[in-house]
Amino acid sequence: MILECCGCGRVYFRRDYWFSEWEVVVDNPYTGQPEIEGGVETTYWPAPAQRKAPEWIGKIEKADKTLGNLLTEMYTALNSDLRVLAAIGARTAFDRSSELLQVEPTLPFAKKLDELVAIGKIGKDERGTLEILVDAGSAAAHRAWVPKAKELNTMMVIVEAFLYRAFILDDRLQKLKAAVPPK
Repeated sequence: MILECCGCGRVYFRRDYWFSEWEVVVDNPYTGQPEIEGGVETTYWPAPAQRKAPEWIGKIEKADKTLGNLLTEMYTALNSDLRVLAAIGARTAFDRSSELLQVEPTLPFAKKLDELVAIGKIGKDERGTLEILVDAGSAAAHRAWVPKAKELNTMMVIVEAFLYRAFILDDRLQKLKAAVPPK
């Protein structure tokens, strides 16, 4: 089907794919009668946006073209419902970020996290959070794990929080400090 949004006017395609083997017979909770459920997979193209990139991503793109390109690809994969690629992108964005924070790029992820703690770029709690992010990205890359939408959303929250604190917040803190009148 070709559909048009009545609100924004966006045109998109909807495909309903029916496969009888996907159907399941369940009892209706009200009548007790058996009913057929499922059997149809619906997809949209272009896929609806899953998450909008934060407005401050542009500052990171200006500071480091490689990280900017990684983030663009990560959000493109996310908004195209390419969950494995988006998860791998989140891990890769962390990897590039750690290099920009002066951590040796050849170190394994656990050592990179330890180094970030040692140089004061992250705390012990954030280390644990980032370790989960890295493991999730590795599972997508090497263990055929496909994150659910909520799991991927959690990964995006983690990577965005890390990037914001590592690259954006310091500048804003300095401006805030200068604006606060002395005692």
